[in-house]
Amino acid sequence: PSPGSSPTATVTATAEPSPTPYTRELFERDLQQYLTNLKDQFGVREEDFRLQVELQLYEERLMEQFRAQVPREQEHVRARHILVEDEATASEVLKRLEAGESFADLAAEFSIDETNRDRGGDLGWFARGRMVPEFEEAAFSGEVGEIIGPVQTTFGWHIIQVLGRDVRPLDDTAYNQAVRQAFNSWLAELRAAADIKISPDLASRLPEPPDISGMFR
Repeated sequence: PSPGSSPTATVTATAEPSPTPYTRELFERDLQQYLTNLKDQFGVREEDFRLQVELQLYEERLMEQFRAQVPREQEHVRARHILVEDEATASEVLKRLEAGESFADLAAEFSIDETNRDRGGDLGWFARGRMVPEFEEAAFSGEVGEIIGPVQTTFGWHIIQVLGRDVRPLDDTAYNQAVRQAFNSWLAELRAAADIKISPDLASRLPEPPDISGMFR
């Protein structure tokens, strides 16, 4: 370099890391270690573990079939409701609605559903499978503008008004729920029609649960 000039740094390229091959031999070693740990720690036999994996794979294949059949678009309802604790209060609210009082005002006054009472009880749009069965049946059977109720569910007594009906695309969460619901319904029908026998030695094959009390001290 000339007098007064700074030396030029030489950049050395960093070698790309080379992947460690995961051979069949390494896989078998890890699998055997895993199976040994299952047996030693939880009493799970290899044949039971393999059966569980097989069942899981069958379920995944079946779910693929259901995803190919469940439509991505389904009927949606937009509804609002007033939820109260007893039938007498629900009947009082219904009479006041029939007399012309505002649904939104009565929701603010009476509804115990704190998630929506301040916006007139509006639940927004929802597809089947998102509400409890009694509420869903009432909402999807009603006409737009119709006030339905009182309808009893596990949450209390509902006065429902249908605000709209439309066929809309399902978001990913709703679609996965629809697929799971279709699968569960199909499975329940098969179980109801099947002659199921439980192996007498099944209980003896179930391992005792591990002692995990020390994890919470």
